[in-house]
Formats: sequence, structure tokens, C-alpha cells
Amino acid sequence: MKRRTVWTSLLTLLLTATILPAGISANPASTKPAIELSGFDYWKTRIDWEEEEKGYYGQYEQDGDRSIPVQMTGDLPGNDEQAIVTYEVKQVQYTGAIKDACAIPTVPPQSGKLVFTNQSRTASFTIPITDDSRSECTEYYVITLKSESGNAYINMPYHEALLYVFDDDQATLSFTSGSSKSKPLFKVAEDGASQRPLMVFTSSIPEGIMLLGDLRQDVSADLSFIDCCATKGVDYKPLRDKITFRKIVFERGKEYTYYDNPFIFHEPHRFPVIQRRDLFTVIDDQEVEKKDEVFKITLANPVNAKLGSHKTGYVAIVDNDKPCFKFDMQVINANQWTQQAAFTISRNSAEGSAKALVRTRLDDTTNVSNDLVALPGVDFVALEQWVEFAPGETTKTVYVQTIGHNSTKWGKLFYLELLQPSKGYSVLNEALVRM
Repeated sequence: MKRRTVWTSLLTLLLTATILPAGISANPASTKPAIELSGFDYWKTRIDWEEEEKGYYGQYEQDGDRSIPVQMTGDLPGNDEQAIVTYEVKQVQYTGAIKDACAIPTVPPQSGKLVFTNQSRTASFTIPITDDSRSECTEYYVITLKSESGNAYINMPYHEALLYVFDDDQATLSFTSGSSKSKPLFKVAEDGASQRPLMVFTSSIPEGIMLLGDLRQDVSADLSFIDCCATKGVDYKPLRDKITFRKIVFERGKEYTYYDNPFIFHEPHRFPVIQRRDLFTVIDDQEVEKKDEVFKITLANPVNAKLGSHKTGYVAIVDNDKPCFKFDMQVINANQWTQQAAFTISRNSAEGSAKALVRTRLDDTTNVSNDLVALPGVDFVALEQWVEFAPGETTKTVYVQTIGHNSTKWGKLFYLELLQPSKGYSVLNEALVRM
């Protein structure tokens, strides 16, 4: 047993050891029968303190509809008594850059009731699975049980599980979206910072090269870096001339463990994407450029896969040597209860006066997921104001007012952007506020 596991176990015992008055049960529901999901393909045991235990089911599309077993342990008070539970199955869609690329058809939520008696202690329900011919991302479904009758309790943490449906159609390599010289896939400043911040929640996948379809074989392809107006070795440096995706194989009936888990079963939405930082680096030449420097990356000669619709990804390098404005931090964490979020805007020139308009924006977060949208007037106060720099000033602190409330949502998002910079100035980036 690893040392941190021992300390975690001791800490758990210390925190959960509670002295109770006589006659008080640590679990008031202990006299009632317990109902729980069962038949997991993998059960994740807590290793670190912040982790949670959870059950997982796995299969391929061609395995067809999935039966989920549920069981009752313990006795109901009367032989004719019934314990009723409800189940709900929700498909979880991807967010971020690969939301459209995955193109997984939306499946409406499914729900129903299960009845248990002392004579009938097991039940099941079926999740319909469509075996199509499209090369897709792995599909995810969240399964939840709730007690309805009150004479039985749902045994935590066996009340919820995830079903992974792995695709078994031809493996397909592609950039996450289409691009061009005027609309590049990556827009990067010479200092290496991206114009758009990476999403900061689990289910979001950044732009890059993705692998769809069957993941059960190693897949590779050649990369070519072609100058458009940027120069290789002067403006940027390729980090590799070949990409490889290691196989991800799920075996039904295998007893997976925490450390023998090749597809990271316990981390939802883990998906094979090679990101920008693994493809190239940019070189800061300290020279003022009149326009963005562009190059493209092309995929060729795939092994164990075909090429998808986006075989080329364009990259624009934005000059940061001429006067410009930027957000010093691109991901800003804001607490609703502190009533405000502070962020810093800076410029790289102290000469003369200059200004830019800063405002909040929602459109991109709306496209990501409605559950993640922070709403003006509900979660924060919309902002639109000029930020003015006097001669010699290079930084300004601006505040967005946040609104505290008892919402059950967390991690809501909105953007901050800079517009209408003074003549001769450009804007390097935008910021993402996470509440």
C-alpha cells in the first residue's frame, strides 16, 4: 500500500469517527433495506482525499442495448410491502472545440420506476444503444437512482454511475475544425500565449488533432509544416513530424483496477486530442510585424485510420512587439459571494494616452453549454466601460460585480473582451471568467 493511501485512510478514520449520544444511529436509514446499482464493469475506489467512489459500465456500440441491474439488500417490514425507486438516464454531450466535430446525435433523457418486494429483490432497466456507421467520439450516459416510497434508501455512492459507449467504426484522424489563413485554428502571440483561453472544465476539449471512431489500434500520421508567410526556424519551431495515438481497449469482463485503467475510466470526457503545445512553439523575434505571420500543418499517410474532413490546420502568430492591450490573466476565478471579480488589463507601451473598451460577452459560452452560462442580472452585472491609460500608465484594474445566490450550478462562465483600441494599438487576447 502506498504511503499516501495509508495517511488518507487514517485521515478518513479521524474525520468520520464521531461520538454519538446513546440511542442515535450513525445512519438513520440503516434499519431500512438498501437499493443500489450493481454489475459494474469497473468500480473506482477512492485513492486521494478529493476523489469520489463511482461505478462505471462500458461497452462498444455493436454490443447493443445495455441492461442495468439494480438490487435490494435487507428486508421490508411487511411481506406485501413495496419499495419504489425511480431511475434516470441522461446523455452527456461534449463541449468546447470538439462539440460539433463529435456530431453525436442527441438522445433524450430516459426515466422509469422499479418495484422491489421481499420476494423480488432484483430488477433492471435497459438503455437503448444505436449501432450506427459514423466514426464518433465515445458516448457518455449518467445513470441515477432515487427513492420514491420512503421505506427503502438508496445506498450511496451506488446511486449513480456512468456508462461509456465506445465507437467501433473506422478510426478517423482530423483537426477539430476547419480553418484558413483568415480564420486560423490557432491564434498565438509571439510570447506563446493563446488569444483565446482554454476552457477550464472537465468536459471541454481544446482545439487540436483528434481521433474519432475505433480506438483499439495504435494510430499514427505524418505532419508537414508549410510556411505561408511565417518562416520555419525563425518565427516558429515544429516539435514533431509524426503523431501517434496509443490504443485504448475496453475488455468486457476484465476486472480493471485504479492503476490498470488504459482509457482513464474514472475521468469523464477524456478524449484523444493532440493540443497546440505538443505540435509547435513560436519564436519571439523582438521585431515589429505589420501583419500576422501564418503557417499551416497538414496530416498525411495515416496508419490504421483514414483522414477526416479537416486535414489542414492554420496557425497565425500575432505580433506582441507593437503597442497592444491584453488581459494579464486569461482565466479569472470569481466567487459570487465576494460581490466582485478583479482583473488587470495592461499595455506594453507607456508612451502617450490610450484606451480600449472592455465588456462582458456571452455568445461563446452559450454555444458551449446552457448549464455553464453565467447570466447578466442573475450571476453578474453586465460590464461595458472604457479603460483609459494616462501617459506612463501600463496597467489598470477593472471590476465585474457578481451576484450571490443559492444556485446549485457551479463553474458558470462568461467572457471578457477588449474592443476599439486606440489607433496604432491591437488586442492580444480575451479572458474567461469562471464563477
